[in-house]
Amino acid sequence: MEKSNRLSQTRVLSISDNSPLQKLANASFSDPAIQPFFTLPPSVFIPGEDQIAYDKGIPTVGMSGSNAYFHTVGDDETQIVQSAMAPMTQAWQDLVDGLMQLDADTLRADNTPTQTDASGVSCPASLSGLAALGS
Repeated sequence: MEKSNRLSQTRVLSISDNSPLQKLANASFSDPAIQPFFTLPPSVFIPGEDQIAYDKGIPTVGMSGSNAYFHTVGDDETQIVQSAMAPMTQAWQDLVDGLMQLDADTLRADNTPTQTDASGVSCPASLSGLAALGS
């Protein structure tokens, strides 16, 4: 198998079942330079640490994925698609900037209830006052 300078299609952008957040995240990650990836709500697929926040009712956006060399000796710096670095950074920046403009309580209230149990897991900080941080 030869290495490619293309982004892996095994990546998933997981966005909470939350209309304002989905709209913002989809706009933020629309640059063709960071495509392709699948988009799934956490109620269908919850990658990694996103599950804890999602189960606690905290709106989440996360990206998860791998390449053919994931966790092997071939998983080195040659797997980094350099042309995607700036657009991916900009996508996350756009998402954060957009979140700072949204009311945290409204955002949280739009979350669809989860079907899993995260009892016993605590969030390190409250989301209240999130919009005020951008002032």
